[in-house]
Amino acid sequence: MAKGRDYGTEATEYVDPVTGAEITQLTTNPTHSQNLYFEDCHFTPNSEIVIFTSRRSASRGARSDLFRCNVDGTHLTQLTESDRFSNAVLALDGEHSFFSAGKEIRSVSMDDSSEEVVFASDEMSFGRISVGGSYIFIQATFSKDKSGIVRIDLDGSNPKTIKEGIRIGHLNPSPTGNYVAYIETAETNEFAGQTWYVMDADGEGDHRWPVQNWAHSAWVGTSDRMQGTLLPPDHAITWIAPDQTLEEMETITSGPYFWHSSASADGQWLVADTQWPDIGLQLIHLPTGRYHTLCRSESSIMGHAHPHPSFSPDGTRVLFNSDRTGIIQVYVVKVPEWLTEKLEAGALLKRDRMVSKTV
Repeated sequence: MAKGRDYGTEATEYVDPVTGAEITQLTTNPTHSQNLYFEDCHFTPNSEIVIFTSRRSASRGARSDLFRCNVDGTHLTQLTESDRFSNAVLALDGEHSFFSAGKEIRSVSMDDSSEEVVFASDEMSFGRISVGGSYIFIQATFSKDKSGIVRIDLDGSNPKTIKEGIRIGHLNPSPTGNYVAYIETAETNEFAGQTWYVMDADGEGDHRWPVQNWAHSAWVGTSDRMQGTLLPPDHAITWIAPDQTLEEMETITSGPYFWHSSASADGQWLVADTQWPDIGLQLIHLPTGRYHTLCRSESSIMGHAHPHPSFSPDGTRVLFNSDRTGIIQVYVVKVPEWLTEKLEAGALLKRDRMVSKTV
């Protein structure tokens, strides 16, 4: 049984040739390892431990399980061993993680890998889960043609279905738990195709976001505002509050095609991967919109190899994926202090600014 096993370290160290940023490759096993979706924070509150999924077997049909690892690459530890494991999110206290397993929501200890069932139902199966405020929000499937969003308290009590729909995806509650964003794909209504929606935690006030040309989006800290990257031909990141109009939407920055972007806990920084062309991960100072390359991802950007970068709570590290070795692995890059200082001060030299255009 591999559950609870400490694999020691697989760490490989790199120095980024563009910025000199220090990069640690956390996984090197010749199997698929991947960070969890960038909309959530997957670092513990002290920014010292990160969770992700890893597949330890190269056999056909091999499943991924949840792992934890220190950001320096030590104590790579398997937390789960379940054929039903599918989605996970770190609890806000960092002491355990929640994951969905068929018709159950389970909790696993970050310390000793012990598990318990938090919530179970014979009437639905569970997919993506996320934590916002004092709630767990669950993407649930009720039948072949019906899905929805279920909210439970952190202890699994007081289940409430707050949304029902045809096909619901990208469940994304705000860190405060005040709002829940999601995408509904429905060919039968007036908004055929993917449509972005937002509502409060009780399912009230459900309405379309005024902006519908986001490629991807995520909340900005505890501001209850959402930022997102615009689809081509636009090349910008914008942000907006749930009760604002399209005319009130603000542009944070523009330039390359930013693809997936997430914010630091203090709402001062964004990090985004890029595409068409890939010019590396970009560090963006939200108040001014100034940006600069943080590091190269060296990812093929194919399939599951999207970098999907996200910050540690203290803003000093960024987690991302890359298949630079030919296999998708998990990486952590330290944010150089010189880079944040220059972006805040607007003191980048011309040759510094040009780096973002020449990766």
